[in-house]
Amino acid sequence: MSYFCVVSFDLEGAKASDYDTFYKKLAQIGLNSKLHHVNNSIIDLPSTTVAGSLTGIDTSEVVSIAENELKLLYKKLNLKGKYFIFSGANWAWNGKSVT
Repeated sequence: MSYFCVVSFDLEGAKASDYDTFYKKLAQIGLNSKLHHVNNSIIDLPSTTVAGSLTGIDTSEVVSIAENELKLLYKKLNLKGKYFIFSGANWAWNGKSVT
């Protein structure tokens, strides 16, 4: 079953290329910094936030999938930081840019 997942992360002392690597690797599992809204608009998420639909048995498994990928990335890039992961089953979302 698919569940919505939101991840926010900080990277201590990271280079721009480290952020690029994080975004690319997380996109490979379905977590992106841009979301397509039902009205065909594209929503840019706040910096260092990614979201998307992940498949798992339940929301706990989805959180574990995202967390395992994050841990691998922190280790691979030899970085420290923190992250927050949310997953839910019955969800709705919206986003806007305020200018």
